[in-house]
Amino acid sequence: MKKTLLFAILAFSINAFAQHQPSDPLLSYLSANSKHNSGHQQSNFQHPSVIYSPSNPNQGMNHSSRDLFGLEQRFDSIYMWQWDSLSLAWQVQSKFIDILYDANNYPTSFTGQLWNGSSWDNYLQLYFTYDANGNQTLAGFRQWTGTSWQDFFQTVYTYDTHNDVLTELDQVWTGFSWMNTDQYLYTYDGNHNDLTETEQNWDGTTWVNIGRYVYTYSANQDELTDVYQTWDDIDQVWINSDRDVNTYDANHNKLTDTFQTWNGISWDDTFLSTYTYDGNNNMITQLSQNWDNTSWENSDKTNYTYSGHTLLTGLRQHWNFGSWVNASRVTYTHDVNNLTPSVLNEDWDGSTWLKSDQSFFSYDENEFVLGQGNRTFDDAGELIIEGDSTHYYFRTVTGTKDLVTDDSSLSIYPNPSTGKFTLTSLGSINEIEVFNLLGECVYTARYDNGLTSTEINMSGYAKGVYMVLVKDGTKLSSKKIMIQ
Repeated sequence: MKKTLLFAILAFSINAFAQHQPSDPLLSYLSANSKHNSGHQQSNFQHPSVIYSPSNPNQGMNHSSRDLFGLEQRFDSIYMWQWDSLSLAWQVQSKFIDILYDANNYPTSFTGQLWNGSSWDNYLQLYFTYDANGNQTLAGFRQWTGTSWQDFFQTVYTYDTHNDVLTELDQVWTGFSWMNTDQYLYTYDGNHNDLTETEQNWDGTTWVNIGRYVYTYSANQDELTDVYQTWDDIDQVWINSDRDVNTYDANHNKLTDTFQTWNGISWDDTFLSTYTYDGNNNMITQLSQNWDNTSWENSDKTNYTYSGHTLLTGLRQHWNFGSWVNASRVTYTHDVNNLTPSVLNEDWDGSTWLKSDQSFFSYDENEFVLGQGNRTFDDAGELIIEGDSTHYYFRTVTGTKDLVTDDSSLSIYPNPSTGKFTLTSLGSINEIEVFNLLGECVYTARYDNGLTSTEINMSGYAKGVYMVLVKDGTKLSSKKIMIQ
């Protein structure tokens, strides 16, 4: 599912989507927000993802706040530099300015400019809209013609009543109107798990199927299989292409992932990934093997070390003539707040470790990222041959943060509501608090008998989105309700 650079720039959905592999600890801090993030090309214009999400995913990197209301960043400008290997100095390259937000602290537009050596040139402009539940409904991209901004590309999103995305429609501007290019359609089960993801292209008259993913789950909501199929235009049927078959332990940790291809009659094994975990459910090994039509042959593996849940190192090795040989490693440093100031990647040259690349992060007193940078070294691991550096200028405001994103153990209906709605929980309900988007508690209720369902009447309250916080004695959960 490849998209153009333009969609890569716009791929910043505020919704969290299911991953099809256990998160590689080495890459967890770079997790993408888009469902379709493969095949993207790279641009010389940097567009840091920190600005895209109303609730900043990079706050503290490994930090996870349990506060319902906390500080959020409102960016004033973001400056980016590139390393000049000739002058051995940092050269300013680009910046984001004119960053605007709505009343809910969601970014609505910002402008990107490039430095031409003597002045700033307009380059791109992005803009966004949201519905009353905070779901992103449109992400648009304009480019500078030299005299004015011209629409170029946009993605339009629709959602169901549970705030699960139903469609993603991509369009390009023809100069006169928006023209469809492709779209993605999603279906879900009662637990908000993806059942199907279908890609279609517009042929000028109608939508044409291209490919789709079909998912199955266990009773514990673990993803058992994901099957990719392509569309046969002649027979008008879906044809199997490949699939992943997964197994899990009692803690929902993925134990194996078998990749198989369809030969027209049955599934053939191709790759196998096997995972092990420590007592803290940290992944400690990841083994990759290839099927040689007779048995599984080792390919490579990665070993991880931790301090508690804090990742310290990752060592990758290749299988070579019956033994494991070092290939690369990653070393994380941590400060007293368990933040990550540095990530060092090294390659093994057969006798010693050589620097490959290194990332740096700095933080303010609230654990927001102030700046980040990357360095790539030459084959000797000494000279910097390329790099980038970004600094964020921002203010902090009080915002609303979900404790649990669309907690499936809670249900609110009807939603939207005219003011009267029923809250149902799989667990007991000991206390309910309702907050408006200013962070003010406008409704409270406490229960001694541990009921599982109750009706709330907020008919006299102002229209808008509210956060419902539910406490059961050991767990805090939240869900949004829109009163209209």
